[in-house]
Amino acid sequence: MSSADLRLRLPTDGGARSLPRTLHLVDAAALFLVTTLVASGIWLDLDRPKLGVLVGAVFLALTLARRWTGESFVLGLPPRKGVLRALAVALLAIAPVAVYLALTWREEFPFLGDHDFHLGTSWAALDFWSKWAPWVATGFALMAAAALLGRPRFWPLAAFAVLLGSSFFFATPSLFARYPSLGYFVDAPFNRLFRWLDSPSPLNALRLATASSVVVWLLVLRPLFLKRWPAAELLPFALYFLYQRDVFYFFTTSYFEPWAIVFALVTAEYTLRECRPAGIALLLVGAAAMFKEQAILLLPFTWLAQQLQLQGLRQRLESTFFAVVAATPFVAYVIFRNASGVWRNFKFAGLRVFDAAHFAEFGHRLLSQFDGSGLLLFPVALVALWPLTRPARRTALIFLAAALAQALFFFVDELTASRWTGYPRFHLLAVALFGSPLLVSGSRLLESGRRRRFALACLLILAIQAPTAIAAFSLTAKPDPARNFLEHYDSPVFLPIRQLVREAEARGFFTATNQISVYNPFRDYFFDGMPGFYPDLGRRFRFLFRQQSCRCTRDRAVLILFIYPAGLDEEKSRDPRFAIDKSWEPACVEEVYRSCGKVWPARMPDGSLVGLIGSAPP
Repeated sequence: MSSADLRLRLPTDGGARSLPRTLHLVDAAALFLVTTLVASGIWLDLDRPKLGVLVGAVFLALTLARRWTGESFVLGLPPRKGVLRALAVALLAIAPVAVYLALTWREEFPFLGDHDFHLGTSWAALDFWSKWAPWVATGFALMAAAALLGRPRFWPLAAFAVLLGSSFFFATPSLFARYPSLGYFVDAPFNRLFRWLDSPSPLNALRLATASSVVVWLLVLRPLFLKRWPAAELLPFALYFLYQRDVFYFFTTSYFEPWAIVFALVTAEYTLRECRPAGIALLLVGAAAMFKEQAILLLPFTWLAQQLQLQGLRQRLESTFFAVVAATPFVAYVIFRNASGVWRNFKFAGLRVFDAAHFAEFGHRLLSQFDGSGLLLFPVALVALWPLTRPARRTALIFLAAALAQALFFFVDELTASRWTGYPRFHLLAVALFGSPLLVSGSRLLESGRRRRFALACLLILAIQAPTAIAAFSLTAKPDPARNFLEHYDSPVFLPIRQLVREAEARGFFTATNQISVYNPFRDYFFDGMPGFYPDLGRRFRFLFRQQSCRCTRDRAVLILFIYPAGLDEEKSRDPRFAIDKSWEPACVEEVYRSCGKVWPARMPDGSLVGLIGSAPP
């Protein structure tokens, strides 16, 4: 089959059908470059010499590359036949994420971690994009029209000139420097919707945006790039990954790892199935890295897998060129981040990471995450190599090496090794990549008629996941503090703020005052942002945070919050790095009951006191 046939025809149930339009790979790369630079806000810093020269050189190279690359990407989705079946499979795959999000929808704000930072930054990003959205939308429409319709030869350079010109009049907000900000761009419409709805829990906008990454993976990215709707073939991987306890927890938080993971999964499957053009997989990795930095480590492995698949020097050079294009937005972001004074560089922790204590801590966190029996998932992923063809097996081994590289990176990095050894959030991408053979082995089993083995594999994976998944869902039936320290020894912490204030309101505690003095139970964390986390309460009450008082006065109620040592902190409560100071609690409780005429407590099922609210002197 000629290259023209590959570009213009797509197999369907009734044979091949002609598509109205394809996208030249150079145009796809240029659109990727413009989209990631603009959506991350980095385009406003192109007037920096290092940034401008780098990005300008890549745009120029793309303009010239049209002469020696003729590959195109077929636009369009797969045939609609079986869409209802695909939706059923998608619902089964995303069930843990959707159910967990629904069960925790009304939870208290998760303090500590980065949830407060992400929420505040996403608000600032929404204000930023509210000003720029009309201009960016117009620009994208013009560029898309140029790429899809006219295809002028020099449109990449023209796009760069427009971006460069605007950067001389505006600058990228410094708030975009700490993390790649493509995630905040995705969060913006969800934040806008929740503001319009006047939601009492604004963090749920970010949680919903994160959870939607699974839907986008199944119903947008896979159909668009792999031309495959969700089908039974995907169930082994969905059960292996999405049914894992920490996965469906982190896919319902404000973190950006899930978005990076879904792009990485399409990359892995695209490469395993040897889809063409190969450069698309590299661009997907580049997009993943603009959600979360660690995804850039996947780029050399994807490039290596392609080098082993491709034939001829020209194809291999083309793959190398598009790898450089894919890395350009991330390199631009790193330049911007360093210029902004944000230090987040890798540094080898030294030989101390190989001592027994470090390995023991890593092993302890693995056992905590997978509960012992869950570690059987990894042998299952290795067995999934068996049904693959020899070329696919070789590619899968490269992605297994990429998974190990992810884990090794965090194991030896000075910052993460000192405090976050074995932290599951950092290893989500590694777990996903380790299971990448399951993305293809299911279809191999079904195509070869081995349906019984396929069903047994699904049942085995489900049985392995069940104990930890059931335990995680059972915690949602308990008060929120029962889920303290699920992520790490110091986060998150749920405090009964809304619960106590609403119960006190219902009992007429605030007839004479709307001021509430909040006693901060943390050592190094300030509550000043709390009114934003609870906007419905912030409009009705004035919260005071700087006075650590347990005494009610005529014009001020008191809200006393206690940290409940659940989860991982039960084991580490005596560790000086994570110790919870409870020495102040007895005297404070006594003072509340002595100075307040109305007192209402919040307790856990075991009787532990997690909060007190008091109002008006007796």
